[in-house]
Amino acid sequence: MGVPASATTRSGDPSEPVADRGHDVLLGDGRRAVVRPLDRSDLPAVTALHTGLDTTDRHFRYLSASAPDPRRTARSVLASTGHAVGVFEAGELLGVAHYVPVPDGSTAEFAVLVAPAARHRGAGTLLMEALAGAATAAGLATLTGEVASDNAPMMRVLTDLGRPLRTRPDGPVTHVRLETGDPTPLSDDPHWSRVSAASAISLTPVLAPASVAVVGASRRPGTVGRAVLDRIRRGGFSGPLAVVNPRGTPAPDLPWAGTVGELGTVPDLAVLCVPADAVVPVAEDCGRAGVGALLVLTSGVTGADAGRLAAVCAHHRMRLVGPNCLGLVDTAPGVALDATFATTAPAGEIGVAAQSGGIAVALGHELAAAGLGISSLVSTGDALDVAADDLLAWWAHDGRTRGAVLYLESARRPHEFAAVARRAARTMPVVVIPSGSSDAGRRAAASHTASTATPRTARDALYRQAGLLLARDPREAVQMLATLQSAPLPAGPRVGIVSNAGGLGVLAADACTDAGLQVARMEAGTRFALAGILPATAAVGGPVDTTAVVGARAFARAVTVVAHDPGVDAVVVTGVPTDLGDPLAEIGDAAGEPVPVVVVAPGGSRPRDRVPVHDDVTSAAAAVAAGVRRGHWLRHAADPVPALLRTDTTRAHAAVAGAGEGWLDPLGVLELLGAAGIPAAPVARVRTADGAVQRWRAAGGPVALKAEATGLLHKGAAGGVVLDVDSEDGVRAAVGRFAARFGDTLRGVLVQPMVSGGDEVLVGATVDAVVGPVLTVGPGGSATDAVGGRSHLLAVASPADADGAVADSALGPRLAAQGRAAVRDVLLRWGWLVRTVPRMVEAEINPLVLRPDGRGGVGATAVDARIRMRG
Repeated sequence: MGVPASATTRSGDPSEPVADRGHDVLLGDGRRAVVRPLDRSDLPAVTALHTGLDTTDRHFRYLSASAPDPRRTARSVLASTGHAVGVFEAGELLGVAHYVPVPDGSTAEFAVLVAPAARHRGAGTLLMEALAGAATAAGLATLTGEVASDNAPMMRVLTDLGRPLRTRPDGPVTHVRLETGDPTPLSDDPHWSRVSAASAISLTPVLAPASVAVVGASRRPGTVGRAVLDRIRRGGFSGPLAVVNPRGTPAPDLPWAGTVGELGTVPDLAVLCVPADAVVPVAEDCGRAGVGALLVLTSGVTGADAGRLAAVCAHHRMRLVGPNCLGLVDTAPGVALDATFATTAPAGEIGVAAQSGGIAVALGHELAAAGLGISSLVSTGDALDVAADDLLAWWAHDGRTRGAVLYLESARRPHEFAAVARRAARTMPVVVIPSGSSDAGRRAAASHTASTATPRTARDALYRQAGLLLARDPREAVQMLATLQSAPLPAGPRVGIVSNAGGLGVLAADACTDAGLQVARMEAGTRFALAGILPATAAVGGPVDTTAVVGARAFARAVTVVAHDPGVDAVVVTGVPTDLGDPLAEIGDAAGEPVPVVVVAPGGSRPRDRVPVHDDVTSAAAAVAAGVRRGHWLRHAADPVPALLRTDTTRAHAAVAGAGEGWLDPLGVLELLGAAGIPAAPVARVRTADGAVQRWRAAGGPVALKAEATGLLHKGAAGGVVLDVDSEDGVRAAVGRFAARFGDTLRGVLVQPMVSGGDEVLVGATVDAVVGPVLTVGPGGSATDAVGGRSHLLAVASPADADGAVADSALGPRLAAQGRAAVRDVLLRWGWLVRTVPRMVEAEINPLVLRPDGRGGVGATAVDARIRMRG
């Protein structure tokens, strides 16, 4: 057992919301726990933890057979000079970790202690992850310590953290040095594998319960409780089913009781269909009885009641689905649970998660129409606990699910979601229908889920880099998933188009272009083969127009010929029936072609075959583009975040050591760029016109002069920039204009050699409140205002991620391969810098000028940059 927390700690009354109870975590066995900072109120619990040490504990903790006074040790752990964290399960302290900074403040010494009963459950790993995160936030780059050489479990904890670790054996001890920094959700960090496995285990009472009780099932038909009970019975749930209602049971043949605690058998899952004001008391009753999970269908559980419900479930280690949800379905043969009150799809291999019950129903209908079924479906509702990341973890481990579709209104745990989604996406396509893209949509999502939606740019970057595919609505999502399930992935973006009407081919070509695909032109051999099949009036160059007079067999042969063209990665086929027949009637043979063949059947004409069928060309193009993106992502999913040459962490930290809140001094910005290895045009600050003239002469050519004035941010718009000055008179005139315009606010003048004559690029960085640092790339200089031409990616990025962001921006068609490579390098370095200096909250290089480097390549030079720091 762990050590009970004191009555005054933040792990007290579970029915009351607490201001700072840390964050919920899952132990290795799927049980819930809380990790939070410790303070002096935790002294009794920390003392008790150190009191019960046996000989092995003392050896591992103190490297000797003896131990200091436990109370004195506990006081040192909680001393204000350091930082301590504890992991609690149901209010009991399972373990503690703390660090104390060394005198120079560059690193800190750490120690860990876990209660014997909590070992091998992941408590030590959770503590060290929390401690490393706290050290990162405090600006500590490393943690150091001494570990007994025979303490294999602790060494395994440190190794499995996934952070750089240096060890130096020294007789009976091993000296360790652990780099801090947050584990990235876009890497193969072991931390996220543990999170995924623990999430899956914890959902067993939710999606594979051995027994179920419906709390609040009424005798009255037409009520939610009665409807859910009836559906569970009709669905053939494999385990015991009971009813809880103090007013009697609607099903005399089922076990019944007035409360959950009075049932003879404690259910794994309790389905709550009670009034909103009764949810928390009933949840408390379920927790005391030992129920494993709650499914709360009730709406109106908001505000303080929602906090109390979450706290009760955390205290009693119950997983919670809802409240305000439609219910859940699991079609596994050994489960067969349908705990909803609406129609859903038949059994199959698709996992569905939706915060909206209505969207869940719509997805079920679309899956059924497409001939697909569900492995499990969960309406997460207000998602106080179980969310999409948990479900993705379950589907990745259940052995049944081959694809997933999610409707998300918010992302409370975006990094955990991205990390778990990334692992799931490696084994199955995951399609997301995001909401809140418009201002009105974001307001509606916030009111529906009582949470703030992730901003669109950050969200899209997160999804793209995690390997997720975006769809506009349930129909497109299901048709996209059906295509990915039944056709091979395209090797590239080149699409051959075949239609029996020129207008349809034009629409298909437009849709493919809008989706970022390339319309393929047929090679000579393909054109020759098509000419032998089709009428002389047919267009065979691409898009291929067979004309309306061809029969189904000739049309299908034309599709086969196009599919074998070496320059075609996928084929989009569209046609309409005429009095001469349906051109799509024999298209089923195309299911065996070497590239995916996607059919568009306008007006509801459905061929009888195995190829994917879409209602419109936009949906078909989106599905092909999704396949291209998925194929590219799978090829690069294992690409690491690169270790960059010419970066200097010590130099970067020194550059901002004395910086306060606000915009960093230009020379400090230049120093940070140098630390990141980003070439920059040199800058000199002068106070007088004579100083400016001296710098112009030293430059040996034209210079740019920029005013430094209090409150001046956008220098160009305010008349604070003069370019291409190449005479003494011009330099003096520019300085004079600055003095006249800015007066006493003018602090100095920056003189910089002119860098011009190449493509101009903007590279930016902002910190999203939920996702974290997000990079921006797009046209710079005079094209800076073309916001629509920008793309975004997370600061933790692989070269393939950076390449994709450049290609998705307006720069993609403009830059040759060497220019794209130069921008990619700067993006990766910019991401390194914003991760290395977490106080950066806003930064921009504009312009970044691309010019030939004299060695046959392209070099990038930062001409102007600004960085804003937080306090």
